[in-house]
Order: sequence, then C-alpha cells, then structure tokens
Amino acid sequence: MPKNSFSISETGRRNLRIAWVVFLLPCIVLYVWYAPILTKENIATFVSRYNGYVLAVYFVVCVLRGLTLVPATPFLLAGIYLFQHTPLLLFIVFLSSIFIVSAFLFYASGYLGFCGYFEKLYPNKTGSIKQKLNSPLGWWFVLLWSFTPFTPTDLVCYAAGSLRMRFIQFIVPLMIGEGLICALYIFNGAALLR
Repeated sequence: MPKNSFSISETGRRNLRIAWVVFLLPCIVLYVWYAPILTKENIATFVSRYNGYVLAVYFVVCVLRGLTLVPATPFLLAGIYLFQHTPLLLFIVFLSSIFIVSAFLFYASGYLGFCGYFEKLYPNKTGSIKQKLNSPLGWWFVLLWSFTPFTPTDLVCYAAGSLRMRFIQFIVPLMIGEGLICALYIFNGAALLR
C-alpha cells in the first residue's frame, strides 16, 4: 500500500486546477450578470423560504458563496437583516463559514499549486502578497488584509496556502481581522439596515 494514498500526479493536479477554474469562471460570470439581484433583501427572502432551517440554510449559502469567490458583503447584510434580534448567533455562524472556506482555500491552493495560476492572472498583486507573507510581518499583513472591508480575503487565502505558510500563522490573524470587521457590521446592524 502506498505511503500516501491521497497523493496524485502532477497531471492529476493540473486537471484538478483546470476543473476548479472551469467551475469558478461560470460562477464569476453569473455573479457579474446577476449582481444587481444579489441584494440583502433577495438573499434573505431566499433563505427565509426554508422555515425551521433558516440558520442551517444561511450557513450553507455562506459556505457556497465563499467557494465561488462571490463577495461576502451582501450575504453578511442579508444575515444582519435575517438575524437582527440575534447578532451574536449571526456572528458565530458567519465567522464559522469564513473559517471553513478560508481553510479549504488555503489547503486546496497549496495542494493544487494555485500560486502559478494567480501569478499569471495578477502578477503584481501576487508578487507583492508573496513578499509580505514571507516577511516577519506576514502575520500582521494577513490581519490587516482580512480587516480591510473591500479587499478579497480569498486572494490572501490562496496566496498563503500556495506559499505553504503555516496554517496557524495564517488562520489566527485572518479570523481576528474578519472577526473585527464582522463585529463592526453585525453589532451596528441596525444602522447599516437603515
């Protein structure tokens, strides 16, 4: 029996990378096409249809959102709208979805070698992120990146995974940054909804 029964050849990894890109491209196109209808009200209406399972459906939708690289803000606003009377529960559920998606993207990018792919698409950004992640201040870079409202957190997940940054050095600052920004949104939700 092979030592690592889950290892695949470089050709297999290349095929998985292609499959992942083939999955993501339509998702991105659909997001761009349907972005105007991805409002907090429409997302909340969709999730509310599953009476009795609203929290579970919201969690699954948030995880799927992350896997398709769709921005999180409309989904967070929908959560604020849906769970305005239980902000702590929303905070826990939303951060749990971020943890799952970030861990998946981190390990998938490292395993599949996505760094080369992103270096071709975003050579300047990827090079800059690589340099910052490999510096002694990489922890702070991840924290600030994840705390900034309009930066794609998924990109730093891919970069950290591809660079084989230690998971704990990646996930702790990411969750602190995301936790801070989500707390600002969620616990000031009434103002945001107005």
